[in-house]
Amino acid sequence: MAWTYAGKVRFMDNKLIRYPGHIAVINAMNAMGYFDHKKVKVRGGEVSPRDLSSTLFRRHFDRPGEKDLVVIRVTVRGVKDGRKAEVVYTMLDKYDEKNKMTAMMRTTGFPVSIVAQMLAKGGIMKPGAYPVEVGVPPGPFIVEARKRGFNLSWRFRTLGAPERSLSRV
Repeated sequence: MAWTYAGKVRFMDNKLIRYPGHIAVINAMNAMGYFDHKKVKVRGGEVSPRDLSSTLFRRHFDRPGEKDLVVIRVTVRGVKDGRKAEVVYTMLDKYDEKNKMTAMMRTTGFPVSIVAQMLAKGGIMKPGAYPVEVGVPPGPFIVEARKRGFNLSWRFRTLGAPERSLSRV
């Protein structure tokens, strides 16, 4: 998104909350090679660090019955029709009791599935590589996300007095 909106957006920030210290642990593991594909010798055998990490992550994070929550909030401020404005997008997803799926599973897997199905049906731009914000039509994507139970909403409001352009004499 930073390249797509370069020169159009003055400030962009993203925050992801998992648990305190999460990113420090992941960054350290990455720096030590835990996500590398190339196999290494260990006590007479060979193992891919990534395969080992994947197995250990599954064992650590597979917590049957643990109910999670995913909250996404995006705030966009700018000028619309000469007035300062703000749009706030929100999404809340909870653990799916019926299918025993975590909100994290749902919010990471379902969007990928939606885009793959859109690609298969020809609902995405012509072949090639595109950033999601350019290549995926938002309207049809949101319709499909709602079919899967995602609670998506947004609120638009104007902020203060109309913007005035200043001209030099």
